[in-house]
This record gives sequence, structure tokens and C-alpha cells, in this order.
Amino acid sequence: MNSDLEYRLKAEDQLCFIHIPKTAGTTLTAIIDQKFHVDQICPELEYLSEIDPQYSQAEITPEQLAKYRFLRGHFSYHPIDQFLSKKPLYLTILRNPIDRTISLYNFLKRAKEKGEPEYNEFTKLLRDATDHGLEGFMANPHPIVKMRISNPQTRLLGIEPQGDRSDAEVLAIAKANLEKFIFVGLTERFQDSVFLLFYIFGWYPSTSYSSLRVASNKSTKQDLPQSVLDVVIEANQLDLALYDYAEKLFCNRFSQMLAALSQKYDQSVSKDAPLIFNLLEKHYEQRYAEQKIPRIDSIDFDFRQAISGSGWHHRNGRFKGLKGNTAVRWTGSTTESTLDFPLATEANLSIKLRITDAASPEVLASLKLFVNDRSIPLQKLSQQGKITVWQGKIPQAALQSEKPFTRLKFTVDRTLPLNEVKRSSSDSRQVGIALHRIQIQPVNRSPQDPNYLYLLFPLDEPNWVEADRFLAAHIQPHETIVAPNEFYEKYPQQIQFYSGDLHLQAQWIVIHKGQRKSIDPNFLRQTLNPVFANEVFVIFTTRSNVPVLKQSPHIPADLRMPERSPFAKIQQKIKTFWK
Repeated sequence: MNSDLEYRLKAEDQLCFIHIPKTAGTTLTAIIDQKFHVDQICPELEYLSEIDPQYSQAEITPEQLAKYRFLRGHFSYHPIDQFLSKKPLYLTILRNPIDRTISLYNFLKRAKEKGEPEYNEFTKLLRDATDHGLEGFMANPHPIVKMRISNPQTRLLGIEPQGDRSDAEVLAIAKANLEKFIFVGLTERFQDSVFLLFYIFGWYPSTSYSSLRVASNKSTKQDLPQSVLDVVIEANQLDLALYDYAEKLFCNRFSQMLAALSQKYDQSVSKDAPLIFNLLEKHYEQRYAEQKIPRIDSIDFDFRQAISGSGWHHRNGRFKGLKGNTAVRWTGSTTESTLDFPLATEANLSIKLRITDAASPEVLASLKLFVNDRSIPLQKLSQQGKITVWQGKIPQAALQSEKPFTRLKFTVDRTLPLNEVKRSSSDSRQVGIALHRIQIQPVNRSPQDPNYLYLLFPLDEPNWVEADRFLAAHIQPHETIVAPNEFYEKYPQQIQFYSGDLHLQAQWIVIHKGQRKSIDPNFLRQTLNPVFANEVFVIFTTRSNVPVLKQSPHIPADLRMPERSPFAKIQQKIKTFWK
């Protein structure tokens, strides 16, 4: 590590976050998660420790871990280092041992009272240990409970596998290990800790994040008699000494950061958070420029990817290699969220947004987009339930900036607690909109261009592609289609969306079988002919020069054409002629 603490992550680097329970590690993990694609983040590793082998994660190999760039979980410094093919960059955050123990007790007690799911015997054991109050919790003789309430921070950071170590030796090992960690934070100085983290790696600074997995209705040191506090203190003598050492280490590094920022930007730095934020933003811009990221005119971005920006909650949804992934991020907790992209500046660009949810219709209606602080009008392209697609045009002038990136800023007029948006949720995070995907490409790129980015149309679905190929082979430029919203990108000048009333003069109607109940089949039988069918779609047309599909197992009974009398056929020919 450089003497000034900065580190430039390389593609082969691994970050390894040792998450000591009840130290704000879940919140810090969510912040670091933002900097990596989901495929680079290892599923949480739990209890990798030889001191409780019955709960250790099984069948984990260096080959499995080598592909990840970020590993995190409740595990010990040793043996995790034995599982890794190379030494990672270690991170952790510590907490005052007395506060940490009380917080753990409150968390476990609340979970038991609420009847939250018990993931394993270990969880049940710890929750049951709270039945007799904090003093009884501390007196519980079970070795697994003792391991979590008696010097756990020292043991997780300093335990050695061979032989019995004295307390002094374990403490010395933990201190020596902390010195080698690229980042050590303190829960009691969480914002300062996050600032230091951002400085080290040159990440975009943030002061907006949600505190996750925090116990409510919690007791504090002030609520407890001294006799109980004395029991907690006695059980954590090593942790108190380690915390004192970590506090000095952190303060020294934080002071180093302030001195470096002051020297680099020729500005005196106090411990005022807004001032530190402003200097860290300059630091981020400088580190971003150092990377010399090529400017691009096309971006297909979903929230499986790493983000550079602020005002976003942790990822939600299914995004681990599942077909039709719906990984999203809610904006919040403030009304402003940003993303930085290395956009080219030579041409006008088109932007499309896919939003899967909103705190309320009014919040969605208040959505505004700014590019480098220039307002970009948005037009709603489609809506299916809560899912909406919006489009805007980014003029070339808005892309010009002295910064080494283009900043997109999304604003809403308010945020609401998620548990008010979704009544079944207990999550109280303040949220605005849930954004799933962003696409940016040149305005003049045609849908027929092989590089065109489709936000809606599922190019990986064979039945959709087959229906589109049939349409493309037969449709005329002047003809109109009624079809699902996804076809809009293929036929933007011709599409008319589904509605209950199909009296519109459309030459083509594309029926998704799953949506056919919204369409009157009698209308189809009287005025159009089925000309195509597969497992998903039936296509009808008024055209008489396209062969009618008389027999197909893919046409549902309610859409099949009845036998027509000769007179009815003559009427249809006359109607087609006059059209």
C-alpha cells in the first residue's frame, strides 16, 4: 500500500471483507457491493473457522473463490487465507465491544420475539440464549455463545490454528493483522470510515446510504445497571484493547488522508463532512481521469453491473444468472440519484429507461432527468402494470463537460418508506423509483442496424423472434399493427398498443396468447384472417394476399376461424378491396 494510503485496484485483485457481527458491516457491504458486477461478488461466506467446524461452509476450494473480486462474510482471518490462492486486500470494521455486545443481544432478542426464520441450529441457539436477559445471555455456558460474546473481534482477526495461544499472543496477532489491512473502519465513526474507504480506492464519495439490519427498541449502556455492564466488560478485555489499538490506527490514517487532500488541492481541511466530501469528489474525478476510460456512444446498463454514483439503495431482485433477470435499485434515501458514464460527446444520443416500480404514481410523475445538470424531457413509451419505459433525447451540447465523465441525475419530488409502498414489507427505507435498465445510443441509429439496442423486445426468445421475422417479411410501410408494447422498438411508426377496443383500422394484429382475454375474438373472426401461429403468438391480417393459416395446433379454440358461407367470403373480399 502506498504511504499516502491510496490504492489503484487491478483486475486481478480480490477484496476480502471480514464482517464482524453487529459492527454496521451489512451497511458497509452494500456500499462496497456497488463497485462490482454481481458475477464478481462471492455469495456470503459464513463461519469459516476451525473453532466452530460444525457450522463451517463445506466444499469450498481456492478454484471456486479465485473467480470472485469481492468476498465477504462472518469468517475468521484464519482459515480464510488458506482458502485463497493469493493474498487478498483485507478490510474490516470494528465497534466498541460493550456497544457491540448489547447490539447483538438486542438483535437476537428482537428476531426471536418477531418469530423471524431460523436459518440453522446456530441461529436458534443464539436467540434462545437471550431468554434470561442480558446478564443471563452473558452467563450462557455454551461454547458457541461464548465465542460470540467473549472477545469475538480479537478471535476473528487474530486466531491461529495450531496449538493453544495465550490471550496476549492472540491479541498481538490480531493487532499485527490489522496493520496489514488495507482498510480498517470504526462503527462509531462510520461516515469518516466510508470517506477513508472512498479515498483509498478513488471511489465516488457518498453521504447517502441506509443503515441495514439495525435493531429497534434497543437498550443502551445508559439503560443497564453497572453490575451488568461489568459482566460485559470482563468478558471483552481483549476486544477493548484491540478496539483501542484500532481506534489509534484509524485516527492516524484518517489524519493522513486529510493531510494528503489538503496538500493536493491546496486547501486547509477540517473534519467538516461537507468540506471533506467536496475534496473527495475532486479526488474521485482525478482518479477517474487517470484510468483513461474510452468514451463510448452506446451503453446497455442494468443494475447487475457496478455503479459509480450516489443515492441508490442496495440491489433488489433476481440477478444471479437467472433468465429474465429483474435486478433493480431503488433511488433514495434522498430525492436525487446520480450515475457517471464515459459517454462520447460527438453526437446527439437517445436514452431509454425501464422502471419497474415507484413509491407512488405521483412520485413517478415527478421524475426528472438531468445530464450534466441540463434538463432532458422524458416521454413515456409504454406501461404494463407498474413497469414503464421512458425515452429522451440528449443533445450534443448537454454532453460537453470539463469532467472526465457524463453525469446522469435522476430526481423525484419526494421519497416514501418502502413498507408503505409494499404493505407486506418490513423495510422502512425511503424510496423513489425502482430502475432496472438504462440504454443510451446515437439518435440516428436505425432499428434495423445490427448494433441497435432493444430495451423491450426479447431477442433471446425464439418465439418472439420468429413472429417478428414473419411480420418483417410481409408488412408494408404504410400498414398499422396492433401488438404488445415490446414490438414498438421494431415498428415505432406503425405500432398501436393493445386496448380493449380494436375498432382501429389496423391491417395487422399480433395476439400474445397470454393477453388474448383483453381482445374480443368475435372481432377477429369477422374482420381478419390468421396467418401465423407459434407457441406464444397468433398473427391476424386483413390482407388477402397472405396465405390463411387454416389448421394449426398453436391457435387456441377461442381464436379459430369458423367456416364461412360463400356470401361472407364475398363480403370480406369487397371490404378488403375498398381498403
